[in-house]
Amino acid sequence: MTTGDWTGMPLMWKASFPERLFPVMEGKVELAPVDGLTTRLTVSGMYQPPLGRMGRQLDEALMHRVAESTVKELAESIAERLEGGLR
Repeated sequence: MTTGDWTGMPLMWKASFPERLFPVMEGKVELAPVDGLTTRLTVSGMYQPPLGRMGRQLDEALMHRVAESTVKELAESIAERLEGGLR
């Protein structure tokens, strides 16, 4: 999707195995110009922890940090590929 100066793309991410132990993340990847030389890449999303109450407690204690780290790695990987394509 492109609107005005920015471009967005929906994102859905789920584990292939064991599927029921991990959440499905739904979000988006956005690119927006900052100035003539810089573009902002944003990766954002939401998920509901699986396994009910126990899953929510695990998420609060630790797993949300794993999710944040995974999304950060994805954003860095996308940025590296985009920058590599410009060289």
